[in-house]
This record gives sequence, C-alpha cells and structure tokens, in this order.
Amino acid sequence: MAELSVESIIETGLEATYNAAAELGDSFVNDGSERQFIHAVNADAGATRTITVAPAVATTSKPGFGALTREDIVVVVPISGDRFIGPFPEAAFGDPDLQYDDHTDLTIAVLKI
Repeated sequence: MAELSVESIIETGLEATYNAAAELGDSFVNDGSERQFIHAVNADAGATRTITVAPAVATTSKPGFGALTREDIVVVVPISGDRFIGPFPEAAFGDPDLQYDDHTDLTIAVLKI
C-alpha cells in the first residue's frame, strides 16, 4: 500500500502527478476539509476498473435517528475513461483506503481545491 501525496489546485494551474495504482491499494492523509478528492484514470482499452473506499467508521448513532450506516464508496471507472471521486468526510473515512479490483493501467491523483 502506498501513501499518495495530496496536491492543491492553484489559480495558475496544476500539472497533477498521477501515480500507478498499487496492487495492495493506496491511501492519503485526510485533512478534514472535505475538499479532497481523487481523479482515477483507466488506460485499459478492454476492461473497467472498480475502486472501493470503505469507511473507517461504518456505523454511528445520532439522537432522533438511531443507528446510521455509511456504505462503501464503489465507483466503476469505464474502459479508457476517468472518474473524479470524493470528497471523503474525515469522520467517516479517516485517511481513505483505496482498493482496486485490478490495479493494471490505473493511475490516481489526489487533489484538493
């Protein structure tokens, strides 16, 4: 598992760094701002890629609502396509753990606005 760097989008433009998805998954430090997201790019011309982000805290209780469950974020990145995914509320996701059904030809950038 690799820890990815978070890059800030700036007024004068950002040339984002895309990292090859790691076979055992990736993570990044969540700053709690809810302004962080990932950009996933699938360069495979023959298969989709699925990214799953499981919450660190899946169940919580809120007065008047009872037990609340936060589901995994599951996103299919299309063949030769891309997806922007997030934000990741820190209370639910902590430092997000990105898991892939297949890491081949998949690159990830972690961006912050």
